[in-house]
Amino acid sequence: MGNWLDRLRGKAKPAPLPVVAAAAPARASTAQGVAAWKPGIDVDVEFWRLLQGEPGERADTATPPERACLQDVTSRAASAGVAALVPRVPAVVPQVLQTLRDASRPMSVLARQLSQDPVLVAGVLKLARSPFHGLQQPVASLEQALLVVGQDGLRQMLAAIAFRPIINLQAGPATARGAPRLWDQTERCGLACQVLSPAAGVSAFETFLAAILHSVGSVVVLRLLDQASPGTTGASSEACRTLGAQARTLACRIGREWSFPEPVIRAVAERESPSAHATRTALGDLVRACDALSKLRVLVDAQWVAPDEPTLGLAGHETMQRCFRLLDAAAD
Repeated sequence: MGNWLDRLRGKAKPAPLPVVAAAAPARASTAQGVAAWKPGIDVDVEFWRLLQGEPGERADTATPPERACLQDVTSRAASAGVAALVPRVPAVVPQVLQTLRDASRPMSVLARQLSQDPVLVAGVLKLARSPFHGLQQPVASLEQALLVVGQDGLRQMLAAIAFRPIINLQAGPATARGAPRLWDQTERCGLACQVLSPAAGVSAFETFLAAILHSVGSVVVLRLLDQASPGTTGASSEACRTLGAQARTLACRIGREWSFPEPVIRAVAERESPSAHATRTALGDLVRACDALSKLRVLVDAQWVAPDEPTLGLAGHETMQRCFRLLDAAAD
């Protein structure tokens, strides 16, 4: 797995990430306070309610049946080899990855290689036509699309294609219900990474890898729910927070087993246990923002959350507002 990620990144080792003090003020010069933005609701709780399809009473405290189910899930999650619940990521188009490492190769070579796979062609064209790029004229060829998306965009697309079968697993009722929503959120998180990463000075690809890793952890939790006691988790805030925390814990474990870059694992771990980290990374801040914004977009589109500014917490954050609108257009 480590070799696959190295090939996809186009380099052997990740560059060191900038670290900021936990109490440092928001970076006014980067994305007008991306690191300081905080939604007006508990996005993780509402998103887990959506994944479970549980709009009923939203109590704070878990019921006895919920606690029994959560204890079962926690016990299963602590068992060895939980990463076996999802298959390992396959290598994606080795020839394409080889070409990506060689900056001297013309784009026409890459276009010929990609043209052999209709799924990759469709992915490149969809990415090039994204509202993020704001093209005035339609993309007329695969070569033009490749010039638009660039190497980082192409790496991100290849990663999405590799991970999609894992995140979109159809197993028991909890996974079948939640996985499609989860993938929708993951794709929109990828676009948020492209929009917000330049101002934050962080790699969009590394941010997207962290988002994908988090989604894989969530899929494992959904599969554990299928193995536990279906229909007993409910929608209490306590239960949803516990499931979200389990997803992050499992994501870090799976990331280490699969040899993900350490900065990516750390970015997920910062959300898992913020108090355990004396310092924050810029990557961790960006992962939090992209994850929360994409979840909010899915919640609003599902009419789970009202699209009013006080609830979303976007007032006064122009960059976040713009990205939120782009995530809506991305669903069209």
